[in-house]
Amino acid sequence: MKKLLPILSIIFIASACSTNNDSHANEKTATQYSTDSIKQKFNSLRFDYNRADSKFKFIDISTIDSTNEFNFDKPDRALLLSEKEYYEALQDSNLEYYDADMNNAFFYSKQSDYKNFKRYIFATIDENIGYNYIYNIYDTSGKKTSSFAYKGFGGDGGWWYHLNTKKENDNTFIQTNIDCEGSIDSSGNNVSVCDSIITKYMIKNDGSLQEISLGKFTLTR
Repeated sequence: MKKLLPILSIIFIASACSTNNDSHANEKTATQYSTDSIKQKFNSLRFDYNRADSKFKFIDISTIDSTNEFNFDKPDRALLLSEKEYYEALQDSNLEYYDADMNNAFFYSKQSDYKNFKRYIFATIDENIGYNYIYNIYDTSGKKTSSFAYKGFGGDGGWWYHLNTKKENDNTFIQTNIDCEGSIDSSGNNVSVCDSIITKYMIKNDGSLQEISLGKFTLTR
């Protein structure tokens, strides 16, 4: 009987390892399936722009400034997208959960069509990042073909950003994104390292975006 014990122990350990490996494999498969399902779900979403057209506050905004910027401190709740509208309009599998106060979007501006593509700007709140104006382009079925941030600001801790876009013509935009990281040097002074990133976006004939880097400049202060 004593001779059998080591053998039984080996069999038990091998069985346990096999069970653990199967468990990890199943967990990985389940996670992958979940991720694929989410992507598939978002790929099937469509924005019903015919119903939404009348909900936007502005029409064909080119510059967002103090005369027309969205009041994120006291948002107009009449412009708030419902949870269903939020996912259908933004069509982004990286979105945080919808929350009517902390993670949401508002109907900001209905833009003019470009060829056969619909264009809209949504004012969005993301509790982990900040406040952004998202410029979305859709085909006639309501599927989003491309997207970029038109304006935004926010940050967390020692990091912050400020982003703005200038419209050059009907399908060309110049975006400037200032991204800063703050720290304290060896002398106890506050130091900020800021990258200024300039990007040109051009809407192509298929509704996608051509992204051209125009430069990156770093400033330490």
